[in-house]
Amino acid sequence: FWDESLLKPVVESLFSISWQEYATSTTTDTVIQKVILFNGLVYLAAAMATITIRQTLKQWQKLLITLGGVSLVILTLLMTKEKFYHAAQFFEHSIQFGLPFCLLYFYTKKYNPNTLILTLKILIAVTFVSHGLYAFGFYPVPGNFVDMVIQIFNCDEETAITFLYIAGIVDFILAVLLFVPIAAI
Repeated sequence: FWDESLLKPVVESLFSISWQEYATSTTTDTVIQKVILFNGLVYLAAAMATITIRQTLKQWQKLLITLGGVSLVILTLLMTKEKFYHAAQFFEHSIQFGLPFCLLYFYTKKYNPNTLILTLKILIAVTFVSHGLYAFGFYPVPGNFVDMVIQIFNCDEETAITFLYIAGIVDFILAVLLFVPIAAI
C-alpha cells in the first residue's frame, strides 16, 4: 500500500487525490491497519476451521480454509515483490500456501492418497530448493541467514557463508531424496 511507483497512478486516478495526500493521510493508515487486522482474523478463522473438522468438511470450513489459502498466496506475492521479485522467494513459501489446498483436496470425493503424497513431496521439494538457492548463493545470501549462523555457531562471516553454501547443497540433496523410494535408501 506504500509503493509509490506502483500505486501512485491508481491512487491519483481512482481517488482523485495526490500521492502526498494519500501517503500522509491518517484515514489511509487506519484503513491499512484494518486490512491487516482483517487478514489476521481470516487466518485465525481458517485455523479454527481446520481444527474443528470431524468426518467431513462443512461448507463454512471449506470457505474459510480457501479464503485463508488465497490470502497466503497474496501475502507470498507481496513478500516476493518486497524481495525484488526473486522467484525463489515465492516458491520458498510453497508448502505454507499449498497446505490449505492439500487439506481441501483430502476432503474431496476425488481424493487419492498417492496424488496427495506426490503433491506434498513436490511442495516440500520446491521449498527446499528455493531455500537452497539463497543459502547456496544463487541469489544474494540474506544477511539474516548469515547473522543467524554467526550467532548460533559463534563463527566469523566467512565461515557462516561457507556453512550456508553447504546447507544449500544439503537442501538440494534432500529435495531429490524425497522422491527416492525408502527401499532404495
